[in-house]
Amino acid sequence: MSEDSKQKIYENPVKRHLVVGGVILFIILIFYLFTDYGAINKISYINKESELTEKTEKLVAEIDSLKKLEIQMKNDTLEIERLAREKYGMIKQGEKVIFINKKKVDEESGD
Repeated sequence: MSEDSKQKIYENPVKRHLVVGGVILFIILIFYLFTDYGAINKISYINKESELTEKTEKLVAEIDSLKKLEIQMKNDTLEIERLAREKYGMIKQGEKVIFINKKKVDEESGD
């Protein structure tokens, strides 16, 4: 820019106000976008909040299902017996356990 054009900007109050206003607006925009209270951080906080809300809902549903299972386990002796047999290999007194070799059964059924 030449000296004449710079001088014209400073002499004309409308142009001077536009330049000063533009600089101030630019500074405010930078502050609004990139500070701790800015829009970029706000967007990331909103995303994080939605993730945490979703996680909380899943955990609440899991807690509810575990409470139902607890009530069922306290009241249903057949369910307790089934779990004891399946998970822990427990048997009733006088029962005999028969182990079946799965490989052998598969070979025999394939013939």
